[in-house]
Amino acid sequence: MINDKTNFKRQLIDITIKNKEGYTINLNLKNPLHKKGYYVAITDNSHKDINKAIESILRIKNNKYKSIKTGLYFGGWYDNEKTKKYYVDLSIFVKSKKIALLLGKIFNQKAIFDILNLNSIYI
Repeated sequence: MINDKTNFKRQLIDITIKNKEGYTINLNLKNPLHKKGYYVAITDNSHKDINKAIESILRIKNNKYKSIKTGLYFGGWYDNEKTKKYYVDLSIFVKSKKIALLLGKIFNQKAIFDILNLNSIYI
């Protein structure tokens, strides 16, 4: 019998594989309802092996952000051009572009994601 943690991990792997161009989902693996604003990754997690990428982000979530039940999102994509790595991070939603860019710098991110225009804004 597959336990809930194994099933959750399998679902997150499937979502990542099916959405290599990019995705953002809430902690219940559902699409968020935001129509505009920005997602900012607060982790830096990448691996060539999809299983390691997912295991790593789940370990970070369960150790560092265990008490947070809402306001965090899983975001991921696959870099087919340069690194050949899966990027799977925890992200937060921010309404202000100015604050999103500032947080992106604080968390050492290369870009933030603009929800309305569906594009990355490089820092």
